[in-house]
Amino acid sequence: MKRTALWALLLLITGVLTSCETQEETVSKLVPYIDEDGTYGFRDTATNKLVVPCQWYAARSFSDGLAAVMGENERWGFIDETGRLVAPCQWIEVYDFHEGMAAVREDDNYGFIDKTGQLVIPYEWPIVWSFSDGLAAARKDGRNCFIDKTGQVVVTSEHRFFQGLHEGMAVVTAGGIEDMKYGFIDKTAQLVIPCQWSYAESFSDGLAYVQDENGMYGYVDKTGQTTIPCQWQLAGDFKDGLAYVMDTVPRFGFICKTGEVVIPCKWEWASDFSDGLAPVKNDDGMHGFIDKTGQVVIPCKYRIAESFVDGQALVEDRDGEYYIDTNGRRIECVRDGDAASDGPLVSAIDEMNRQLSESDNVTTGSLKLLGDKVIYTILVDDSENDLSSLNGNRAAFKHELSLGDADKALWQKAADAGKCISLFYKGTALGGSATILFSNEEVKEVLSR
Repeated sequence: MKRTALWALLLLITGVLTSCETQEETVSKLVPYIDEDGTYGFRDTATNKLVVPCQWYAARSFSDGLAAVMGENERWGFIDETGRLVAPCQWIEVYDFHEGMAAVREDDNYGFIDKTGQLVIPYEWPIVWSFSDGLAAARKDGRNCFIDKTGQVVVTSEHRFFQGLHEGMAVVTAGGIEDMKYGFIDKTAQLVIPCQWSYAESFSDGLAYVQDENGMYGYVDKTGQTTIPCQWQLAGDFKDGLAYVMDTVPRFGFICKTGEVVIPCKWEWASDFSDGLAPVKNDDGMHGFIDKTGQVVIPCKYRIAESFVDGQALVEDRDGEYYIDTNGRRIECVRDGDAASDGPLVSAIDEMNRQLSESDNVTTGSLKLLGDKVIYTILVDDSENDLSSLNGNRAAFKHELSLGDADKALWQKAADAGKCISLFYKGTALGGSATILFSNEEVKEVLSR
């Protein structure tokens, strides 16, 4: 990485000022957000403001206008989009709302509540699945059936349910543990695809993956025809037109609905595409994201990475768990009382972080906008560096550290500008971190020198 990369940020700031005028308005939607203390709230994707305070032990995405949240009692309830608790945190387990109903568990049995939190189907079913096409699959006392939204049994099946209704079909099984086979029924409980497979999963995007007697996976359509031969050791659902598969090496890649390999099997692990991106794991055990051409667009630098949901993905690195957007930027919420963020400055910070993340140096830096302050941090993983002089010493800007070029450039600019508010060092014998805290205006001046 060259020192001139920083000067490119100046052009970026100018470009952002122009492009902001023509940028399309972001659709407003509430999505989960994790605070630094590990509690959950919800942010508005349009304003990036924290709408529902971080007070929940766990939270899931909104579904059908309500979101499941876990309280400090480790029980689940539901909130609406204003953050109002419409169903108290009283259940051991809950499903997301579908078609106005959500399954909730009390002791060993499930019932269903409506969107007001009222129990409309009693706790009498040991196993249930979510509603689809007005019906929910349920099982009790060896009886497999579809129930309606009043809890009445509509039709029973002689086959044992394995999955609920998805795209009008449900996975069922026949036989015992030793000779169990999988097939599919429709919503009338008619067997549409015979129980002939060693394993099967629900339909997604018109296809379902199945396992043959040799333990290999392929895909069938809703008529039961094999559209993609059973030749893979593992397979996943089709999402965004692609499905992950694992070959015999074993390595993961992606196929399209014709069965053609469109992204070669070279990854140690991969998961579903969403928002045009899929998480992958490289040979070093680090996670990143690829696009549909197979190009790495978010570097493999995370310990854990999940698929994108509503434009954000949960990742984990040395800083803990947090969400990133589809550009790989860490999502930071604006809270009430925070100063309004400066768009061009945020863009410059994002670009700097992108450059720093691509550095091969063992020491990396990061910039973070927090209210009306900007924090610049370097992480030093080199025990040979004498960092003791960094503690509160502005002269430490001149200290020789094993930094990448971009880090050195910003570090030196900060020293030359003399605009450091405070400097801290906290580390171990193996290294540590040095942090500079700037105001927005000060960091602009540093970047523009």
